[in-house]
Amino acid sequence: MKTEYTKKLAHYAASLSFEDLPEDVVIQAKRIAMHTAGVALAASSTTIGGKALAYGRSLAASAREASVIGCGEKLSVGAAALVNGALTDCLDWEDCSWTGHPSACAVPTAYAVAEHLGASGREFLLALVTAYEVYERIAMSVQPGDNFGWLSKGWGLTSWSIYASAIAAGKLLRLDAGRMENLIGIAGALTPAINATTHLSRSDFYHYQWGLNNYSGIAGAMLARSGISPMPGYLDGDTGYWVTMTDECKWDWLDRDLGGRYLIMETLFKHWPTNMWIQQALDGTAELVRKYRVLPGDVAEVVVNPVVENRMIAMPEGYPSMVDAQFSIPYCVSVLIHDPDAGPQWYEESRRRDRSVVDLSLRVRAEGPTLYLKEAFERFQRGEYPEYSVSILLKDGRRLFQAVPLPKGHPRNMFSQDEFEADFMRRAVPALPEGRARSAVDMIMNVDTAPDIRELMRTLSGADR
Repeated sequence: MKTEYTKKLAHYAASLSFEDLPEDVVIQAKRIAMHTAGVALAASSTTIGGKALAYGRSLAASAREASVIGCGEKLSVGAAALVNGALTDCLDWEDCSWTGHPSACAVPTAYAVAEHLGASGREFLLALVTAYEVYERIAMSVQPGDNFGWLSKGWGLTSWSIYASAIAAGKLLRLDAGRMENLIGIAGALTPAINATTHLSRSDFYHYQWGLNNYSGIAGAMLARSGISPMPGYLDGDTGYWVTMTDECKWDWLDRDLGGRYLIMETLFKHWPTNMWIQQALDGTAELVRKYRVLPGDVAEVVVNPVVENRMIAMPEGYPSMVDAQFSIPYCVSVLIHDPDAGPQWYEESRRRDRSVVDLSLRVRAEGPTLYLKEAFERFQRGEYPEYSVSILLKDGRRLFQAVPLPKGHPRNMFSQDEFEADFMRRAVPALPEGRARSAVDMIMNVDTAPDIRELMRTLSGADR
């Protein structure tokens, strides 16, 4: 029986200080904060974004504690984190770790709680890093084994993500080690159940679940702060957290290189608003479209290699939901060829039903070996990565080819600082005026000097001063 991991993580989370953080980790946290705010701003004009805001208003009553990104409104701290979490995932444009999307929970929660408390920029960044380091180790320890049922029971990326929210909130609330240990137990008890139907149904609920985890994570942190009777050792032993998440606990992950290796540095930043395992197909397509000035009417077929599990679904009558489109290589390749300037317009219902886009998607096929998603994530965890290629056959008989060893934004193929800032501006405008968006970039990249994060949040929300 394994014990004491909960106490060790709780002590680490409570004791980590800003001065402990290496400079590259601080820069990474700033970039994650900027990238996440940018994709939330891009999503603020979508139908799902509007519905999430309306839902948040229904929960918030008259509280005005924290800002909703891109709309100029304030809601309760939990409701704001809920809405911003849904916005962050809405376009599937946020960053990826080995275990899902920690940014969709850690960043909106840290923004909301820091604003509510009037926390400094350093406290905000420290909460982000602490959340990533604790979340990632817990999530890695409960990755499903070969016999768990990857597509039958499901993969819990929207389950264990509650730890990214809860730890960020707990750190900003300055929980001591005892209360942090209790929070680890509370967050575990609040974890949504794994169920493959959430993902296989392609329901838009998938986007809301990140926000709902933020709401629960904040509530759990506030409950832990109140000093309720303890629930110690939640990660430990034969009845620990792992028994609800997996068939085999990877115990050594719970404290692997803790305090020495910062897993936040392993983040993959998405170049395109779509699923992680579609990024390289679009990188290759975009390069060929740019280089050869390919137009939709020029294309006879597109061939993507490898065959990606559950990502080659084409829908002859159109793509009913945003998730249907975001998780389809045929759709995403087609819409990129029609509109190389990626953005929320890719997923408007009129575009998902557009006959030209749909017809071209039916001419996108895959060949080569099958890339199974569980295997793909495990390769990412080992420091490897699947290679892709894209081939476009033109109607004039020419065949264009592009190999894509790594997606843009991978830790070994990272954006430059200028590219990070340019991408933020492209996503943020027109949700914010250009001058205001530029101010937001400067404020985020210098947030460690801010005595209070509220001015940044006013800028990101678009609220009048």
